[in-house]
Amino acid sequence: MASVAFGWRRSLLVLACLGWLAGCSTSAGGGEAFVEKYGSGQKQVEGYRLDDGTPVGRWTAWHPNGQKATGGVFKNGSAEGRWIAWHTNGQKRMDGELKGGEEEGRWTYWNKDGSIEHERSGIYKVGVKIAALPEK
Repeated sequence: MASVAFGWRRSLLVLACLGWLAGCSTSAGGGEAFVEKYGSGQKQVEGYRLDDGTPVGRWTAWHPNGQKATGGVFKNGSAEGRWIAWHTNGQKRMDGELKGGEEEGRWTYWNKDGSIEHERSGIYKVGVKIAALPEK
């Protein structure tokens, strides 16, 4: 299960690092707003960061094809609350709660065809899967 947590943290790290490269605009949401774009002009990521680069507030990222890639909130530099991600085809990829950047509670992962990825989906505690998804 460590690879699942690592993959998620790596995605969040990529979003945070993009913040260092992005251009700033007006101050809002507790930090500086910024937008990073692909070479095509399509939005890649937008969010807020503090003067030291710490991510804060709502962050959203897009795939190069314009489909939303991920969205959630940073508090005190850590991903917190509900985070959702989508595959490049627009199909939901994952949905769950984060505490301190770690999966916590119910997490559902989907394949590109929309089927649930049962091996990765489940109940998490501090980034570790501790139980399968409960039957409905």
